[in-house]
Amino acid sequence: MIARHILRWCPLFLILGCGRTISPEPTVPDRGNVTVPPPATPASPVSGTTRSWVLTSDARPHVYTAVTSVVLELGAEAGSGQDSMTISSRFALSFDRTNPSTPISGNVERYSIEAGSRVGSIPNVVTPIVFSGNITNGQLSLKTVGPISETTAAPVCPNSASTAIAGIRRITFLLPTQISRDMTWIDSTSSTTCHGLTPIDVTLSSTYKVMGDTNHRGNAAILIERTGVISTEGQGSDGQHTVAVTGNGSTAGRFYVDRVTGLLLGSEDRQAMKIIVASSGRRQQFSQTVVERVNLDSQ
Repeated sequence: MIARHILRWCPLFLILGCGRTISPEPTVPDRGNVTVPPPATPASPVSGTTRSWVLTSDARPHVYTAVTSVVLELGAEAGSGQDSMTISSRFALSFDRTNPSTPISGNVERYSIEAGSRVGSIPNVVTPIVFSGNITNGQLSLKTVGPISETTAAPVCPNSASTAIAGIRRITFLLPTQISRDMTWIDSTSSTTCHGLTPIDVTLSSTYKVMGDTNHRGNAAILIERTGVISTEGQGSDGQHTVAVTGNGSTAGRFYVDRVTGLLLGSEDRQAMKIIVASSGRRQQFSQTVVERVNLDSQ
């Protein structure tokens, strides 16, 4: 019974956002005991010919495609074994990442989930999904606009459409207007999300480092690497069961941005987590590995 509840949490820990701060002299976060999976592809080589860049504004809408792969490893008490899911989406995003006061807007044009047999029922997210937001005093706010976009009988709080913009939250970060090679800064995020009737608090503390100039899919780019630690905690009810969730993990990613505007050209973000679900007096543990790739659409 509890294994079924565990597998229903997997989309939850993909949702990060809200509450960002930048510091010029960060400390590198401790990754804890969770090992981030190795990158699926090597980073584009850094030439090192340019050492600093002044970025200009670009608030035009741009279209991206994203693919997120999730692998779940169950502990012995949860039935052991492995399962997976793949999330594919296409979305438009308008965001000037060099301007802290710029509005954020866009829409999710396509969103689909393919899940293994053990994951359980997945809400059917209806597109298009319109979203908007802003960054005010260092705080990121991003939300869906319009009616609840889901077709499921399960009580989802607030709605499954918010899951569809999870990846957009992760790539919506600010850049200084002038950056230089080896420059670092801190980005701290926190959010409260829901699965069923249970609220989950998610916190991500990250460090960004400018690696240098490179090329990404034929475009002149700057490579920025991100490392961070994640913690999750929540408690609520799921049907007749009281459920408590705790988790911790690490994340590591690469972001390729345009050398002139800071426009995101592509990214690969990797995440590894250990999660404990307690229900009806039983504690079960499972591990989750996530790899997400986002690329600017060439069309």
